[in-house]
Amino acid sequence: ALAALALTVVIWAAFLVVTRAAMTGDFGPIEVGLIRFGTGALLFLPLIVRQGALPKGVSPLHLCVLPLFGGIGFLVPLSLGLSFAPVADGGVFTPSMMPLYAALLAFAVLGERFARSQILGFSLIVAGAVAVGGGTVLAGEPRAWRGHLLFTVASISWAIYTVGFRRSGLAPAHGAALLCFWSAVAFGLLGLFFGVSFEG
Repeated sequence: ALAALALTVVIWAAFLVVTRAAMTGDFGPIEVGLIRFGTGALLFLPLIVRQGALPKGVSPLHLCVLPLFGGIGFLVPLSLGLSFAPVADGGVFTPSMMPLYAALLAFAVLGERFARSQILGFSLIVAGAVAVGGGTVLAGEPRAWRGHLLFTVASISWAIYTVGFRRSGLAPAHGAALLCFWSAVAFGLLGLFFGVSFEG
């Protein structure tokens, strides 16, 4: 469990750093989305072919929630936020705040209840976000609040995806495959409409 946790942290950190580099370079959210989800869609293609991109028994609403909130609704504000605020702030306001927003949604939608220790943990998350956000402002980065707001949108979007995925009844691997496949399709359509360029 500890090894899996450490690997997850490394993956998140690398993703934020690479996305920040892409957004401050020549790429935009569409290019980042195509790289992220297009690669995943190719890797998951055998599973999609075997189990289907429109699985029976899964609500169309849940299938829409996956790419809308786990794909576009998450990656676009996160990518744009990293063009305004430092990577460290993105790490605090996005993955760190996700458990809080997911818990609030689970309480409202699923009726889940939480122990005092969990509530204490959520309080510490909020305190950490306020401390980091205030520290960035005091450091003289006037545009950082825009990034913080976009990070918050991305985090809430991922929380909606999390609750939607839980209610969908999909297996983890199939859910990840559907997320990547339909998000890649969505970003591909955006690329056709707005244009895309991978030239550095």
